[in-house]
Amino acid sequence: MAEVKPLRLRVEKAQRVRATLADLPYCEVLVNLPFFQPQEVFTYKLVQGCEFAAPGDLVSVPYGHSLVEGVILRRSAEVGTTSRIKSVHALISQSPVFTPEQIELAGNLAKRYATDSWSFLRSAAPPYSKLGEKASLQREDEPSVDSGELSASHGGKDLPKSLLKALRSSAPLRELVLLPAFNDPHRALMEIALLRSKEGKAVIVLPDRKDLQACSRILSESGIAHIINDSSQSKSERFSSYLRANQASHGLVLTLRNGALLHLGKSDTLVVYNEVESHHYERRSPTWNTRDISLLRSAHHSVIYVSHSPSVEIVRQVENGWLRTHLYPTTKVRAMTFLTPDGGEPEIFADIGRALKKGNVLISVAHAGYINGFSCGQCRTKASCSCGGRLKVPLAGADPVCSICEEVKIAWRCPWCDSPKMWATIRGAQRTASEFGRAFSKVRVLQSSGASQIAELPEGISLVIATLGSEPSGRYSGIFILDAQVAYSQVDLRSQEDVRVHWFKLLSQLQPDGDFYLSLPASEVIAQGLIRCDPYELASREMRERFDASLPPYFRILICEAPFAELTAIADLLTARGFLSFSLPKSAKGVGRLLVKYEVGRGEEFAELISGLQRVRVAQKKEPFALRFDPYSIA
Repeated sequence: MAEVKPLRLRVEKAQRVRATLADLPYCEVLVNLPFFQPQEVFTYKLVQGCEFAAPGDLVSVPYGHSLVEGVILRRSAEVGTTSRIKSVHALISQSPVFTPEQIELAGNLAKRYATDSWSFLRSAAPPYSKLGEKASLQREDEPSVDSGELSASHGGKDLPKSLLKALRSSAPLRELVLLPAFNDPHRALMEIALLRSKEGKAVIVLPDRKDLQACSRILSESGIAHIINDSSQSKSERFSSYLRANQASHGLVLTLRNGALLHLGKSDTLVVYNEVESHHYERRSPTWNTRDISLLRSAHHSVIYVSHSPSVEIVRQVENGWLRTHLYPTTKVRAMTFLTPDGGEPEIFADIGRALKKGNVLISVAHAGYINGFSCGQCRTKASCSCGGRLKVPLAGADPVCSICEEVKIAWRCPWCDSPKMWATIRGAQRTASEFGRAFSKVRVLQSSGASQIAELPEGISLVIATLGSEPSGRYSGIFILDAQVAYSQVDLRSQEDVRVHWFKLLSQLQPDGDFYLSLPASEVIAQGLIRCDPYELASREMRERFDASLPPYFRILICEAPFAELTAIADLLTARGFLSFSLPKSAKGVGRLLVKYEVGRGEEFAELISGLQRVRVAQKKEPFALRFDPYSIA
């Protein structure tokens, strides 16, 4: 028989009641609620331990039966309510994490995107770190703008004269700068930012870490101090960098997408590089993007867009007179070749060999992997799975795998002629690297794609095989774009813009006497734009074509994800209000999707309608809809 242990009384310590402060004892707190609520701001009492609480500080406050995070909006001596007021549980931060300007911006964006303010405050600041805050308070030095000019530069004299004049003025700026061919884009970007940093803080928002590292390297080589705010930093380093960047009154800040939500003073400037690129889009609901936020902020702050090819939204702002355009002197590529009129490919191996004698050569391909599609080597029957998916070979010597259901086809044979031979129809970067490696066996061959990207070209001559957007930074004596038709024929919201910006960006990495090859006929519209080095006309043409299709920039797009049974009622309501809606295939998780289009001028009305629907669902204790505003892709 088991021994019966004596019972023990549970000892609970009574919570010590802390006295309410005598000076400004009340505060309004914007509470980080766990679900969508119509009210976000509540009044609390400040108690002992919160004497130095100030607007912008993080606090822990009771809400319901739990403790949640909040930010102090203001302190007051009196309160305008007779209901019971709870006390602040604890003061989290010792210095303001958000400024009033940021909190107001978050509120305006919440209305625009039919969500709560904390959705944007969470994006603006990284998670709180006590060590990071301590490190920030110990560093009183701000980055200097008096460290000299960029090495091997002419103090911005290479910039367009109209832009140079604007950058040296103290007036608010709303500018678009189109970068030319053969020009180091990161150096030009830093020259622009450095000139603006003499008026105030310059926040440079870059699409990815590769661009951030390139800009940081240029500044470091010139001895120019700067702040880096990057997700790859440790938690404490990132929070410390955020506080320094947010509180700085001058200097240079290099940041990624979330930096578009940093505090800006009256003299500060937001510089956005290649706003078209996909990394400028937040993929989580409500899917905001750098361009939309910076355009909203341009009403009160200086904003400069620096791009190889602008988006249709930016072109429309130029044509509406909101943005001014600055162009470099026209430059053209001397050795540019295309497909023959009948679609035939010229002999490029000889051109690649000549280019390798002068320097690095880049081969741009559309797909990563080894073989992304093949047919029977004997009867040419397309290899496919029983589910209808395309078969691919992930690695050399591996068995084919279905691109949809991922079923492995061991010892594959053609179902029609029983032949085991494969004829590659869609080559990936690995297969292309293998073929060119055999052709140029005496040259180092590098691969850059997906998670295995090379940020910068190493010393020496290399033949680089890279997918679109994965090209290492550096100068090339030859750039050869293969599979151009595959990349340019993608049908999606931003596919044309994405291809344009990457191909014009490659022109900036080409040496003035370098060879450029595009596997498209010269008669194609984009080929003509590359010949003229005129990305603006291409973007303007696409903008005009989008009007009849009810697409951005004339219409905004929302994708609403919910069970199919509920989407029908939503679609009926939207149709009754005059909005366009279309059913989309299920998401990868099997959730129903509804595509909604609405005119830009009706954005406020539409956001209020969606906010009302969200509140109803919360009141019914249902999960709010997953909303994707202005998504980068419909897929």
